[in-house]
Order: sequence, then structure tokens, then C-alpha cells
Amino acid sequence: PPLPIELWGGCNIHDDTFLDRIKAQPGQLAICGIHLCKSLSAACIGFFNTLGPQKAPFLTLAPCCLPRLRNKITVRTYETDAARKIRKVAAERRDLAVRSRAKLCLCCGDSGHRVAHCPALPDDEVRRQQLFTA
Repeated sequence: PPLPIELWGGCNIHDDTFLDRIKAQPGQLAICGIHLCKSLSAACIGFFNTLGPQKAPFLTLAPCCLPRLRNKITVRTYETDAARKIRKVAAERRDLAVRSRAKLCLCCGDSGHRVAHCPALPDDEVRRQQLFTA
């Protein structure tokens, strides 16, 4: 039987939702990275490593250019689901701390007001309290 080939254009491979989409694919995967400039090749190798040999036993990479060797190239290694969850929580905490230091609203991310006065929250005080205690 013919093997299905899916082309995913316009995806952001730096976003964790991309990895979720790959992991959700049934069966084993052959990863093929073509025309991945600069750090995209390293990101592709990182995804391959993260998926592990059971999910993705094959990778072929055809980059058009790579960063100069004097620059450090970071490649993600295999990451368990538990380690990935810990990394995502840490990233969310980091983002929250940055927004707090920048005096951005912790609810909507805009400047000029704090979360207590956020226009994105409901006007009803009871519903507002329910959001914060849920």
C-alpha cells in the first residue's frame, strides 16, 4: 500500500503546539526537513530527538544553509512528556514574571492597567470573583 505523505506549510516549528501535532499522528513517522535555513535545521533535529526512535525512526535533512561553525547551534535532546510539562510551566512562570516587571496586565497582557481593572474581565463582581477562585 502507498505511504501517506503530508505537507505542512506555514507552521511555526518553534511553537510547542507543532510538537503536539506531530505526536498526535498515528504510527511511526519519517521526518523529512527540506530547505531549513539556519537554526531551522537544528530545530528539526531537536523535534526528531524529542520524538524518540519509537515514534520517528528516520530523519532526512536537506538544509540550504547552516550558521557558521563559530556560532553555537543548540539542538533539543530527547524530552519525556513529564520533562516537557515542567519546561512549559517554567516558561509560563518566566513570561508571567516578565509581564509583571513590565507592569503589564496579567490577564490580557496590555499596559496601562492592572488585572483588577482589566476591561477583559466581566463587570459583575460575583463572576469576576468566580474567575479568580476557580
